[in-house]
Amino acid sequence: MDIHPKEQNIDKVFSGTNYYIDFYQREYKWDKEQIDTLLDDIFYKFNQEYQKELNVSQSSIGNNYSWYYLNTYVTNVAEGKTYVVDGQQRLTSISLVLIALYHLAKERELSEERLGWLKSKLHGESAEGRGFWIGHGKRKKVMQSLFDNDEVNEEEEGISVTEKNIIKNYKIIYNQLAKKLEKKHKLETFIFYFLLRVVIIQLDVSRTDVPMVFEVINDRGIRLKSYEILKGKLLGQIDKSEVGEYSKIWENNIASLEKLEKKYSSREIVDTFFRNYFKAKFSRSRPEARKLDGTYHRAIFDKEFNKSLGLKNNATRVKSFISNEFSYFIKLYEKIEKCRGELVGGYEYIYFNSLNEMDTQSMIILSVCKLNDPEEDEKIKIISRLVDKLFVLLQLNQSFDSNRFVKIIFELMKEFDGKEANEYENVFEEKIVSEINKARNINMKSPFIPRIFNTVGYPDFNKRFLRYLFTRVEYFLTQNTKRKMTDDFWNLTSGRGNSNSYHIEHILGRNDENLKMFNMDEELFETQRNRMGAILLLKGRDNQSSGNEVYKQKLQSYAGTFMWNESLTEEFYKSKLDIKDFIEKQKFDFHPVEKFDQAAIDNRSKLLFELVKTIWK
Repeated sequence: MDIHPKEQNIDKVFSGTNYYIDFYQREYKWDKEQIDTLLDDIFYKFNQEYQKELNVSQSSIGNNYSWYYLNTYVTNVAEGKTYVVDGQQRLTSISLVLIALYHLAKERELSEERLGWLKSKLHGESAEGRGFWIGHGKRKKVMQSLFDNDEVNEEEEGISVTEKNIIKNYKIIYNQLAKKLEKKHKLETFIFYFLLRVVIIQLDVSRTDVPMVFEVINDRGIRLKSYEILKGKLLGQIDKSEVGEYSKIWENNIASLEKLEKKYSSREIVDTFFRNYFKAKFSRSRPEARKLDGTYHRAIFDKEFNKSLGLKNNATRVKSFISNEFSYFIKLYEKIEKCRGELVGGYEYIYFNSLNEMDTQSMIILSVCKLNDPEEDEKIKIISRLVDKLFVLLQLNQSFDSNRFVKIIFELMKEFDGKEANEYENVFEEKIVSEINKARNINMKSPFIPRIFNTVGYPDFNKRFLRYLFTRVEYFLTQNTKRKMTDDFWNLTSGRGNSNSYHIEHILGRNDENLKMFNMDEELFETQRNRMGAILLLKGRDNQSSGNEVYKQKLQSYAGTFMWNESLTEEFYKSKLDIKDFIEKQKFDFHPVEKFDQAAIDNRSKLLFELVKTIWK
C-alpha cells in the first residue's frame, strides 16, 4: 500500500487543487455540534496567543503564534482529478469559514490585498474554468450563492441534504465569527492565523486501497453507518466515468427512506432495510441471519454470501444490483414502512404487526417477492395478515415464544421458496397447528380450541397483548356497524400514563356481592373474574373510577366507551339498525346482561371466542 502524507496549512490546501467529492462519501452532514467543536478548538488556541498590539504580517504571525493541528484528510487521484476519500465534512466546513471571513473582511473594510487573498482560497482558475476548490456538483450553486451573499433558504423545496446543511452551517459559522472577531485587528490577525498556522495533513492513497481506507476512517464526531460503507465498497468498483449515474440512483432511494425515518421511526430504517433484505434473500436459518446483524457490509463479501450475491470485485454485477434489485426492493420496503407507520386501507395488517413489534413481517415479505413482482400487493397483504394470525393464535393457545417465533419465520421462508401466493395460507395454517400441538402436547386439527380459550385469561397474557386483542375486536365491530373507533390504535394498545392510557378492567369488582355468587370461594372467584369473557378495555380514569363497584354501577361507566363494553347494556340495542343487522347476519349471541354471574361469564367467553374465530379465521 502506498501512502503519501503531506503537511500543509490552509493556505496551501486551497491553492490550486480542485477537490472532487468521491462517490464513497456521504452527504455533507455536519451539524451545529461539530461546527461548534471545530471553532472552539481553533479559537481556544488562538485566544491564548492573541496580542492586540502586534502588527499583522506573515512574519509576525509565524514568529508569535504556534501551529495548530486540525486533522487529516485522505485523497485519491484518478483520471487527473483529486477525489476526497475522507475528510469532506471538514474541508467543506473550512470553506464555509473562509466565505464567512471574506464577507466579514469586506464589511470591516480590510484591504484589497486581504480580500484578494481570501478570494483566492475559495476559487480559482482550472481547465474547467473558474470554480470553487471544493464546490463541484451539487455544492456549486449553493456555494456561489453564499459567496455572492444572496438570500438562501435551507427549507427550499427540492434542496439536497448537502445544500441544506451547507446553508445552515454557514449561518452558524458567520454569526459565531462575527461575535468572536468584533474588532478589525482581531479579524485580520485571525485570518492570518487560520490560513498560515492551522495545519492539516493530506494522505494520498492509491485507488485499490480506497475502499479499505474509507471503511476504517471516520469523520470527526460522526461514525460511518454500515450502508454508507457499503455504498463506498460498491460504487468504488465502478469506473469514474460511469459512477455518477449509479450514485444518483443510490442517493435518491436512500433519501426516500431517510425521510420516512424522520417521519415514522426512531430506528435506523436504511440499515434495517439492508439487513432485512440480505437476510430475506440469502439466509434460511437464524444462525445464517445472525452473521448479517452486525457489520453486514463486511459479511456479504464473505465467501458464503458472495457465492449468491456476487458483489465482490464485480463491477458489472454491482451496476446490475443497483439498477435492479436495490432499486426495486428499497421501494417495496418503503411501501412497507409507510404502512407500518400509519393505518392504510388495504394494508392494515402491516400496521397491526408493528403495534406488536412483529417486524419480521418485512423480512418475509422481501423474501417472497421476486424482482418486479406482479403479485407484490397480494403478497404484502397475505403475508402481513398471516404473520398477525400466527402471532395472535400462538398467544391465545399459550404457545408463543419470541425466540421460537423468529425460527418459525425462517422455516416459513424456506417453505415458501418456489410456492405461489395462493399456497401461503395452507403453509401458515399447518405451521400454527403444528406449533400449538408441539407446545401443548396435544393433537388438534384447528388452532381454534374452545377448551383452551375457556381456561386462559388475565394472568396468562401481557397487558399489551390483551389491549391489542380487545382493540381488534372493537375494530371488527365498528367496521361492521359503520361506526368510528373512539381512539387510534397506538393509543389503545401502547399508550402510556395513568389517565390517558387504556387498562384491562375486571367486570367483577372485588366486593361481597360478587363473592357471594361464588359461595365466598376466593380461588373460584379469582379464576372466574380473570376469564376472557369477564374482562374488557377501559380508559385510565374510567378504569380507576369503576374499581370495585357492584356490577350495576359499573354498567353506567361502560356506556359511551367501546362497543364490546356497551353490548352489556340494554341501551346498546335500542333503535340501532346497523347493530341489529350485524347481529342477525353474523348470528352472534349478543344480548344485554342484567346480572354478571357464572352463566354470564360463560356466555361472554363463548361470544368472544366466536368473534376471535371470525376475525382471525
